[in-house]
Amino acid sequence: MYVYILRHGKAQDHNHTTGDFKRNLTVAGSAEVEQIGTSMKNLGLSFDTIATSPLNRAKQTAQIVAKRIGAAKPVEWDELKPEADLASLYGKLYALGVGSRVLLVGHEPHLSCLIADVMTGGQDVGCGLVLRKPGLARLAISTLMPDQLSGNLDLLLTPKILRRLS
Repeated sequence: MYVYILRHGKAQDHNHTTGDFKRNLTVAGSAEVEQIGTSMKNLGLSFDTIATSPLNRAKQTAQIVAKRIGAAKPVEWDELKPEADLASLYGKLYALGVGSRVLLVGHEPHLSCLIADVMTGGQDVGCGLVLRKPGLARLAISTLMPDQLSGNLDLLLTPKILRRLS
């Protein structure tokens, strides 16, 4: 299994009127995600599943990328909310099967915690990694269980590198 991880694009500032859940991408954030989607297409990336957090900025990011690469509509997973439990996310991934290529679109620090947990086999040592908006990582999963994943981080592309590939 390959798990691609994409952090959402730049979003509107948090305000108390709309709340965190409804924050949208900025115009510049949308444009950057479109460019990142083009880069992903140029790299020949394809996915069996694109799963997104239900928060607006992540959904918008996933929809833009799906359109750019010609993929099916993203599905919303509550397991990609910032406060979600990793074990429940692992259960969703396990259900997809070992040969799957999935793109997860979500938030920090949840995504970096996922990467660190997979790389250390659940040792909870942290790694100091921060996935920038909208950075892309790929995990090559070697062990897939309903409540735990382990594998290697074999791709990490910053937004700057991705923009150069468009």
